[in-house]
Amino acid sequence: MDLTRLYKDRHRCAHPLMNSLEDTFQPPAELARYHIRNAVTHLLQHPPVQGKAALDKLIKDIASPYFTETVDGAVRRFSNGPLAHPREVLVRNFVVVLLKGLLLDDLSEHLRCSHVVSLKAVRQMHHAMVEQSISETLSDVVRRVDNTCLVRVLQYLHAFAETWIYIQDDEHDRLVRYTLALPNADLLQGLVLSLDIEPLRSSAIERLTKVNDLELQSLIRLHRRQEFVEPAIRLYKQSRTEKEADMRGQQLLSRLVPHFTQEHVHSILQVMGVNTQIRDSRTCPDVLENIYNEELVPTGEFNRLLTEYLGEKFASNFASYKKRFDDPIDDMRDEPADC
Repeated sequence: MDLTRLYKDRHRCAHPLMNSLEDTFQPPAELARYHIRNAVTHLLQHPPVQGKAALDKLIKDIASPYFTETVDGAVRRFSNGPLAHPREVLVRNFVVVLLKGLLLDDLSEHLRCSHVVSLKAVRQMHHAMVEQSISETLSDVVRRVDNTCLVRVLQYLHAFAETWIYIQDDEHDRLVRYTLALPNADLLQGLVLSLDIEPLRSSAIERLTKVNDLELQSLIRLHRRQEFVEPAIRLYKQSRTEKEADMRGQQLLSRLVPHFTQEHVHSILQVMGVNTQIRDSRTCPDVLENIYNEELVPTGEFNRLLTEYLGEKFASNFASYKKRFDDPIDDMRDEPADC
């Protein structure tokens, strides 16, 4: 009301108003002092307001193809802009923009990276304000994510797992059920992400028990993790032909040997002893040699286990097989070079 009166009186003074034919409007000194006080009280004593222009600048920055891919770089960038000394409303609005982008928009890989490092950077700079904004906003944004796009929530939680507590229980349930029944389109990325999200880890491990050969091969090509060992051994045990055993031994087990434990070694040797298709397969000695070379069990213990599970004859044959690769053939050593 005070500023409206100032606005009107300003126009009356700028465009002289005649009170009569001979008398122009002359505001009294008291009215001038009144307007000066109101201008200071309502406007001049306050710092500049960071509004849409400041937010637009931040959005434009992170959309740049040259925006940094590191949190430290984002902090340096933001420290020389509107986020250096921001008002709470600017921080809140920027956090909302970042959350909606990460969870609701189909971002390119570069833009998604920019959003992640930006949220981490502003959270590092203004932790209390950002934490409050996330706690008030995150669950509502997650609720708006379509079921076909829930992998975006996994991507977000993989980067900000500690904000799981800000998502409401019914949405927790939806994410758990989604992880248990990961569709084929999301399987590879979704499993790898959810294995690293503690509240979803057990659901991801349960989903792993249902993967087939091709799915597990694809997972192993992307990431070689200890969680994939049990499904690989399970499929290996189910081999009904030498061809299946060859494929699973080469594509699954051999690639995961560095992640084996002694219990895994016992389990594999035991199944080789009872499944003749595996024991007679072409890749069986290769799997055993990989295990031996990894030194998962002492040499003497390994030989004893071979004899126990596969018999003395097989253990002897394996020793001869391994020796062919340990000791080069003499007449090959002295062959002249081709060049």
